[in-house]
Amino acid sequence: MQILEKLKPNEWLQCVAFPTEMLSRIENEHDLLNRIIFSDETTFHVSNKVNKHSWRISDSENPHVVQEVERNSPKINVWCALSYDTVIEQFLFVRLM
Repeated sequence: MQILEKLKPNEWLQCVAFPTEMLSRIENEHDLLNRIIFSDETTFHVSNKVNKHSWRISDSENPHVVQEVERNSPKINVWCALSYDTVIEQFLFVRLM
């Protein structure tokens, strides 16, 4: 199972327009990728709970799998960014019980 955000009809065009524009810019601006920083963040729970916006469960033997989670378990936020020559990382402790 995978949970995804539903796209509105006009957003599909943006999903095609953005990579098309970026491919063109990368071809014409040879240092473009050296000037971009990619970043992401996530929350890790001690109880193995997964954030609902980016999780997937795959089980061919039991398609009705259930994952029980502990409420209010300790967790940590992790943020990371990548540039062409640097990794920037930051760990933010959110809640420890």
